[in-house]
Amino acid sequence: MRTESRLRQMPKESELYGGTVRKLESNLKREVQNSIKGIPIYEEFFRRVYGVGPLISGWIIGKTMIKFELILKKDFEAAVNYLDAPDEVRDDMEDKDFLRLSKTQVRLAQKTKEGNYLYPTIRGIGAFDTVSKYWAWWGLHVTEDGRRPRRKRGETLDYDSSLRMFSSRIGTSFKRLGKNKKTGDPTFFNKIYTSYKRRLFDTPRMVRVNGKKVLSPAFKDIIKTPKICPYYTDQFCSKGPCKGHLDNMAISYAVKKFLAYVWEQWRILEGLPVRPSYAFEKLGHTTYIDWEPDR
Repeated sequence: MRTESRLRQMPKESELYGGTVRKLESNLKREVQNSIKGIPIYEEFFRRVYGVGPLISGWIIGKTMIKFELILKKDFEAAVNYLDAPDEVRDDMEDKDFLRLSKTQVRLAQKTKEGNYLYPTIRGIGAFDTVSKYWAWWGLHVTEDGRRPRRKRGETLDYDSSLRMFSSRIGTSFKRLGKNKKTGDPTFFNKIYTSYKRRLFDTPRMVRVNGKKVLSPAFKDIIKTPKICPYYTDQFCSKGPCKGHLDNMAISYAVKKFLAYVWEQWRILEGLPVRPSYAFEKLGHTTYIDWEPDR
């Protein structure tokens, strides 16, 4: 989709290169798909979500690998032999740390130039015991002033900025792919996007401004009279960016919901405990929507 858009903006003389660019993108997509094929979270979740292809899936899986450790070639080969050995043979093999690598760790190990291997030690969603921590790692958490964290001079970011940038692409994908092409039904995360956008448009809500909770009018009223918005400033709001703000909030909400289901389904597949989110555990929310696969 992005390749087509860029090619349309290029001079006609560059059309000769269009086929080459598309072929490179297709080959990359196929390579990524082959590398993540068989990974449980991809097979059971990502590939069943309309709008999340192999490239997005591979990016999320790759970025959720937290830390890699070096292991010597002989130790790695011993770990592989241990995994391939029958149970009765394993009992007689020497018990060492390198023998406790999982099949997924072995499959995701990367070979170094020296012939040794790097394997993930804290793998995937196991590093995040709550969904709030996973959101925070994406930079989608909310600070005390009720807004997303921002870069500050002299301070180190406590989240992955590339993930935060990528999250907007995921949300845009949910927005554009409104219907399943095969069935004609609305996609699951597009329904979340549109329903939340409608709710923001029609319903006032509580927001946090400078550490204090205030009631914000519905967007249908803010669009008519921008100055009633609690976040109004002459610098940014004089030209009426309210519609864009509304759309961005709905996209952001859909992405956070998507990541919540990623966190939940991934931990279930790994056999890890799943805690309720802060809204359910502390704020008493009771309405929960089960994830529905698009395909």
